[in-house]
Amino acid sequence: MKIGVSIIICCFNSEFLIEKTLQHILNLRLNNFKIEAILIDNNSSDNTSELAQKMWNSLGSNFDFKIIKEPNLGLNYARKTGVLHSNYEYLIFCDDDNRLDSDYAINVYNEFESNTDVGIIGGWSEGQYEVEPPYWFKQIETSFAIGGYIEKESEEVNFVWGAGLSIRRSLAIKVFNQPFKTLDRKGNSLLSGGDLEICDKVKNEGYKIRRLKKLKFFHFMPKSRLNWEYCTRLYEGFGYSAIQYQKEIDLDLEFN
Repeated sequence: MKIGVSIIICCFNSEFLIEKTLQHILNLRLNNFKIEAILIDNNSSDNTSELAQKMWNSLGSNFDFKIIKEPNLGLNYARKTGVLHSNYEYLIFCDDDNRLDSDYAINVYNEFESNTDVGIIGGWSEGQYEVEPPYWFKQIETSFAIGGYIEKESEEVNFVWGAGLSIRRSLAIKVFNQPFKTLDRKGNSLLSGGDLEICDKVKNEGYKIRRLKKLKFFHFMPKSRLNWEYCTRLYEGFGYSAIQYQKEIDLDLEFN
């Protein structure tokens, strides 16, 4: 496998979000390694692909960009497609609302190069908001993959968010060739669980997971998410996915 960085951007009806996300990717500082960006259009019904390609062509870049259509709706399908179409060993999963810091790719590359026992790395984020968030939002922002700042340079953890998650491609191939016990985001549904299961599978392969202080991104929150109804649906998704995951684990233990 060629050493370099592949950025995988999974999209579903992302025309409202994708421009800023791609602008930040285009502004990434590069070093002496190869890099590419892969946009996975997960059965969008809007103009995500057309807008993204037009923007990329107009701004220009010194690294490759391609768009892949994945007709099977669901984040697990989209991520797997991105992994299979990637060319480089170090992968970054960049959600359509993630705006990566300019040193993100360099820091991912250096961490993986320096620590062969690390399989996944994650970072922390600051929120960017379309409107002022409600008074209660700060108390639950980590549920939206916002926050997570650490004082020390790095720490070993059991889990990191899928937003901005970086993984070795050789491990990702193993992970996505195994069946998933949980359902993950699918269209407008708020089911969850894929991030936790990816981390568990990597730990089972004997690799460490680390969170880095220097891995930062901005996480954009549109107005449609900053309300109690969305929050309730999000937590229902967390709960359903957690119960489903534990049930499948218990079944495995029972039959093995």
